[in-house]
Amino acid sequence: MKWTANPWAIPLFYDITSIPSYSNNIDFIEWGYNRDKENLAQLNMGVVFCNKNSLPIYYTIFPGSIVDVTTLKNCVAYLKGYGLKEFTVVLDRGFFSTANIWEMDKQDDHISFIQPLSFSLKKAKELIQCHKKELKNINSNFTFNTDLLSHVKSEIKFNDRPYHAHIFFNEKAELDQRQSLMKRIIEIEHKTIKDKTFENLKDALLFKENNIAKPYQEYYKWNKILKN
Repeated sequence: MKWTANPWAIPLFYDITSIPSYSNNIDFIEWGYNRDKENLAQLNMGVVFCNKNSLPIYYTIFPGSIVDVTTLKNCVAYLKGYGLKEFTVVLDRGFFSTANIWEMDKQDDHISFIQPLSFSLKKAKELIQCHKKELKNINSNFTFNTDLLSHVKSEIKFNDRPYHAHIFFNEKAELDQRQSLMKRIIEIEHKTIKDKTFENLKDALLFKENNIAKPYQEYYKWNKILKN
C-alpha cells in the first residue's frame, strides 16, 4: 500500500525495536506493548535507514509505553528538522492499523509512506480476490532478478480515503510453499498419527493439541467411524 504525493521522494526505512529491562533506574523504562511477549518493562529504539547510500542516518530512544505511530511522527519531525523534506517512509506490517494510517495521513502533519498489508485483513483478502484473474494474465508479468512476478495496481480505502494499492504475485513461490506444506503434512501423518484411533472427539483433540505443532493442527480432523 502506498500514499505519497511525490513518486521521486527518497525512500527511508523506519523500524522500531523494544529493549526489555529489569532496571528501576532508567526513566525511559516503562510498561508497554512487548514484541517478544516478555513480561518486562522496556524502552523503544527507532532507527532510520537510507536505501540510497545503504547507511543508517538516524536513531533515537523512546519511553517504553509510547505507541509506534507516535514514535514515527516524532522521528519524521526530527528528520524535517535536519533539513530532509522530500522523503517517503517505508514501514513493515507491525505498524499497520487503520488508526495509524489515519494518524499518518492527517493534513497537518501528513507522512508519505509505503507499507505492506497483513493478509489477515479482510480488505486485503478482498483486494486479492478481486484481481485474481488479472494476476494470472500474462500482461501483468515482469521479471525481477531471476524471478517472474505479476503486478496489478489498484485502490484501497480506509475511512473513505483512497490509497494506492500494489498487488504482487510470485507463482513459483506459491508452488514451492504449497509443496513444502504438503510434505510437512504427510510427514506428520506418517510419523505422528499413522494407525492412531480415538474413541471420541475429546481424545482426538487432546492428542492433536499435545503432538502436532499449532500451525498444522487445522489440517487434521477426527472422523467418526459408524459401526454396523
